[in-house]
Amino acid sequence: MDPSKIISAIILSGGLGSRMGQQEKGLIDRNGKPLVSYVIDQLSAQVDDITLNCNRHIDLYEKLGYSVITDNMADFQGPLAGVQASLSHVNHGLCLIAPCDTPSLPADLVSRLYQALIETDSDIAYPICGNRKHYIPSLIRKDLLRSLNNYLETGKRSIRGWYSNQKVKEVDFSGSEQSFINVNTPQLLASI
Repeated sequence: MDPSKIISAIILSGGLGSRMGQQEKGLIDRNGKPLVSYVIDQLSAQVDDITLNCNRHIDLYEKLGYSVITDNMADFQGPLAGVQASLSHVNHGLCLIAPCDTPSLPADLVSRLYQALIETDSDIAYPICGNRKHYIPSLIRKDLLRSLNNYLETGKRSIRGWYSNQKVKEVDFSGSEQSFINVNTPQLLASI
């Protein structure tokens, strides 16, 4: 089965951008194009549909032509709040969660995560490069929403903490370390 026909994507752009001087990271210009557009370009051939999660500058994200969902929780509660708000709006039972600030994601990211998730009957698959775990991007099952709601109701916000309650599969992407660099500082943005 072609994963690009049965997988949705959520691109998380809902943070405060504190390490980028409170700038909206997804909208930061890189060579005349917003950072989130690079992620969209990387994922559009790998998934069937894309939803953007953001909490500021919603009108600018809407101009990109995709569904835009804001968090249900107030005060910027972290990436899991964005996943929670967006997951019920996606069209498929599997969803790739990606950050808005990783402009060089691998062209085979979704297919490799999908294969690993299906082969191991896991709930979540995410990349690992050497000893570095990349909890997002990840491929998750939409039916984990109830589990996510329960986890967030406890007041916890850790991605790793929530994953520890699921059946997860780490997928080896060694040699692709550059593909998972998050543009978290002006210096990193200047270097890519």
